[in-house]
Parts: sequence; structure tokens; C-alpha cells
Amino acid sequence: MIFSPAACCIPSGLVVPIVFSAPQKQDTSDKDNGLSIHYLKYVLLPEIHSDPEYEIDDKIYELEDLNSDECGFIRKKGKEITCPRDGESGAALVDCPSIAKYVGPA
Repeated sequence: MIFSPAACCIPSGLVVPIVFSAPQKQDTSDKDNGLSIHYLKYVLLPEIHSDPEYEIDDKIYELEDLNSDECGFIRKKGKEITCPRDGESGAALVDCPSIAKYVGPA
């Protein structure tokens, strides 16, 4: 039976190579993306609760009035960011680099 650090021996005696590589950053700019539940529960929700302007039972439309030109809690996060999709100022929350690790395919 052959053993090497780059191989994994399975009971049948076959050797299956294991390739170790650094994780590759996915280009998600042209994909339908969403925020992870972890981000929503452990990052965004505590931020909302710590803001005295909002109540714990506020609805999403109370945090962000899309009929208003004024940025609400969510749009403020991407207001100063250049959007990777259209190159204009103001990015969606899923396109903000500071939370890239919490974004994935929706």
C-alpha cells in the first residue's frame, strides 16, 4: 500500500490524490446573490437593535422606505460604495466589500 502526504488511502488499496489549493474568490458581480442567515442574525440584526432610531419589532419597510430619496438603515451601508454591476455610486448590500464573506448565491 502506498502512502504519501498528498494521497489518501482508501480500504480497497486505491490511492486517491488530494489537491490542496487556496480558496478562490468567486466573481459574484453578475450573479443573483443573497446574504447569509448568519449575517442577518448575528451582524445586521444586532446593528439594528443597537440603533436608537429603530425599535426591535420594526418591519423591513420601516427600516428602509423605498419611496423616499433618503437612505434608510440598509441603503446607508452601500451609499458611498461604487457598484460593481454598473460602476455608479451606491451599491446594494450584497455588493459591499465589507460583508463579502457573508454573500453567496441566492
